[in-house]
Amino acid sequence: MLNKIKVLGSSSKGNAIILFFDNSRIQLDCGLENKEEHLNDLLLISHFHRDHFNETHYGMEENEIKELSTDHKRFYKDLKNIDIEEVNIHHIEENMAFIIRYENETILFLTDVGNMDDINIKPEVAKKITYLLIESNWCWFKMFENKNPEPHHLYSTSPGGHASNLQTLNFICRNKINENAKILFLHKSDSSNDERGEEIFKRLPQKWLVARENQIIYTKNWKEL
Repeated sequence: MLNKIKVLGSSSKGNAIILFFDNSRIQLDCGLENKEEHLNDLLLISHFHRDHFNETHYGMEENEIKELSTDHKRFYKDLKNIDIEEVNIHHIEENMAFIIRYENETILFLTDVGNMDDINIKPEVAKKITYLLIESNWCWFKMFENKNPEPHHLYSTSPGGHASNLQTLNFICRNKINENAKILFLHKSDSSNDERGEEIFKRLPQKWLVARENQIIYTKNWKEL
């Protein structure tokens, strides 16, 4: 089972998350500099923007990064009883979401997706999701306060931008994500999001938390340290 989640970082400053299973560790993205967390069995990279893949994290050279950017599977290795499915999304050409299956658990990792309106999960998958790790970057409250309600890189209909809290909520409801799933909201913007934007999630039946740097979450009771 998935026992613990460790968030090394979850923002534009850098993203990296480690999933602790019974006998395996899977890292999601490695967008931080000089982190000590290298002893993982598998590394999955959503896309090759600097905040999701930083070569200094694994001591790689620029030419190695270019080679890796065309082959996600280079990071794969066989893990007993763990199945990985890639789901292509539209943030950039090589962007991937991942469905991770282990025993009776299904984990969906989805980040940097821009407009979510055309992203649909198969119903047979959605109803089995036990953990949803999904981007929820910005909210309109802060956009209007900043007097820049539709900045280019956050534009709500752009596939190259980041998803808002409302878009993320719509994705969860539209896809009828398992009501018993536990949700971790990722990539929250410090400048374009705050607690008011999270109010809309309080009506969700699922338990949820917001990812933050150096956070440890125990999955049994979905509580953080």
